Amino acid sequence: MGVITLLGSAQTRLIADLLLNRLGPIELESRSLRVDKPEAFQGDERDVMFMGLVASPEGEDGPKRIGALSKRGDKQRLNVAASRARDQVWVFHSARPEELAGSDFRKAYLEYLAKPSADQLDHGPGEVLPDVRHEAFDSLFEQRVYLALVESGFRVRPQYPVGRYRIDLVVEGGARRLAIECDGDEFHGADQRGDDALRQRELERLGWTFWRVRGSQFFRDPTGSLRPLRELLASLSIEPLVMEATVAVSEEIEAPHVAADLEQKVAAPAEAATLSATTVSPGPAATRVPAGVIPVGRRSLDRLRCEADLLSERLAHGAPHTPGADARIRRAAARTWDKRAEEIEERLTEVRWVLERAHVVDSSQLGNRSWPGAVVKCRSKTTGEEFSVVVSGVDLGGEYEHVSPTAPLGEITAAAEVGATYAFDAPNGSRETVEIISVSD
Repeated sequence: MGVITLLGSAQTRLIADLLLNRLGPIELESRSLRVDKPEAFQGDERDVMFMGLVASPEGEDGPKRIGALSKRGDKQRLNVAASRARDQVWVFHSARPEELAGSDFRKAYLEYLAKPSADQLDHGPGEVLPDVRHEAFDSLFEQRVYLALVESGFRVRPQYPVGRYRIDLVVEGGARRLAIECDGDEFHGADQRGDDALRQRELERLGWTFWRVRGSQFFRDPTGSLRPLRELLASLSIEPLVMEATVAVSEEIEAPHVAADLEQKVAAPAEAATLSATTVSPGPAATRVPAGVIPVGRRSLDRLRCEADLLSERLAHGAPHTPGADARIRRAAARTWDKRAEEIEERLTEVRWVLERAHVVDSSQLGNRSWPGAVVKCRSKTTGEEFSVVVSGVDLGGEYEHVSPTAPLGEITAAAEVGATYAFDAPNGSRETVEIISVSD
């Protein structure tokens, strides 16, 4: 715990002496209870902070005007004082907001605290767009990750100050917080990686937990790249502020895909993509295979089997464990898991359907169109970057990036043709274009 006062050293000493007399040195040490000015708490935090904004309108000669704290230094000191608590801030004040000058930062802070919680939660960077730089962020990449989390109902703070450092994004929930760092060559060059690692180690010693996401991963599969983050948030009992606002109680769950749907998904290019006017030369003639089967390569078949095993294992493992969480948090975690379990079951049904009909052929006979489990090499027309992906509902490890089958890029690469160029609307709202370089086993 800690106590911060904004009225100078005299009040600080008075409170420290009173606490020492009341509690004694042993109790103060056991609670790590510190009394000091805002400047002394720079880089330090406490679970619970007590803030003194006491200022009396009465003087020895009668009523007096309370001096305003309106300078730039006053604002910085108040910001430090208000951001030192991990869990709770208890504010003690003797003057009502209307007794303070309009320019007094204490007045704005007390009025903010007096608002209903819903109004406080709306306080943020304002309108944030995926493709227009916002001054509260360091990059468009950070803005897109921010939007993905905010749209799911999480409370997210950009460029969060901790002492002399800043964290790209911080997700808050109750007494828990998670630091998110957005890494990418465009935003964090190689010369900054050492500084980033040092900063993370120092903040981890202060109790912070970090999660990092690469720009290349997020570009290829925005939904899939953030799935581990959502699972981590659930395990930390950091839940969305509004869990049910966007889902009607009577909403029905879609039935699993029937065989005809799966056949169309395997055989036809993704409808979400637009094939540009590109001439595609025909590949080698494929060996005739029995009707009703799906030709695949040997290694592609192994990937499909691995995916099925990992999906089955994930379902068997069940929801993330939330030890010590109260009933409300456990219910929220259960709802999150139920939705994820439905997605896993649907993908597992698709993979098993393919495995029942898979027919292994030589890789030279597979042609120029993607098949289930194939490695698809792409080139981004936006950045020029080349990358190889495998469409999968779970990370298979190895040298290839996995992309979710429900992501726009996953829908494209699941049935793409070599030499073709596809344009699609990414989940972050931007228009992306990729060229298919090769499809291999």
